[in-house]
Amino acid sequence: MKNAFSINIIFLLLSIVGLVLIPRLPVQLYPHNTGNTVHVGYDWPGMGADVVEKEVTSRVEGALSSMRGITWVESESFDAYGTVRVSFEKSVDMDAARFEVSSIMRSLYPRLPEGLQRPRVSYTWGGG
Repeated sequence: MKNAFSINIIFLLLSIVGLVLIPRLPVQLYPHNTGNTVHVGYDWPGMGADVVEKEVTSRVEGALSSMRGITWVESESFDAYGTVRVSFEKSVDMDAARFEVSSIMRSLYPRLPEGLQRPRVSYTWGGG
């Protein structure tokens, strides 16, 4: 019976410590984006998937693949649109990476075919 009393006291003390520490837990209503993938999407109305791949997707993929900290680059081309996803190492500052992708796309856009709509750059949640 003495052993059960000691266990109950230890349980009670640990419960009190746990309740005291609850307010210190870092909980956010809107947590910071922890994804490590940047998405580039673009539309080219009226063009087939093979033309989008040759004229846009391959050029965008080539321009972005020179960035530091990349783990993989993946692309898809469809009729009238395409996407390129660039995944980065966990240690990469994603705000800086997104800014760099946006800068590369801004400088590449004038050299892309006429009729292509301005590419969109965004994060993906989770990541690769």
